[in-house]
Amino acid sequence: MKIQEGRPREVQSCMPLGSPEKSFVGSGVVGAGTVDGDCDWNFLIGPGYTSPNFLQRESLRLVRNGKTHPIHLDMHRIPGTGSLVGECYIEDIPVRIVDTTVRNTNLVHRWFTLGPRRTDGHISEVEADLAFLWT
Repeated sequence: MKIQEGRPREVQSCMPLGSPEKSFVGSGVVGAGTVDGDCDWNFLIGPGYTSPNFLQRESLRLVRNGKTHPIHLDMHRIPGTGSLVGECYIEDIPVRIVDTTVRNTNLVHRWFTLGPRRTDGHISEVEADLAFLWT
């Protein structure tokens, strides 16, 4: 891989996000996303996008003090990147998901953030159920 010299391309922090979309992130080696347009992934492919789909479905939820809340949000492309971001509020907690990858690697990243950090005595966690297409 050739590394280019010079200043990296700047992406303005206040750029509007793209329209909600059926999401895909891919590194050229592996990829993941949804064909349904929600934040739950339902396909995971690799190597070189030649394998059959590994993932049947993913189901995300926030658990706060034992109460379960499904996570449903629209994913938006971050302009100038291959990354996607989505945000929603569950009760008073902002929930963010960022999907990204590193080109020519076998990694797809899915980051979850819950904020603000003030918990007011509440315990929150993200849970995911994954159903694979093989047994």
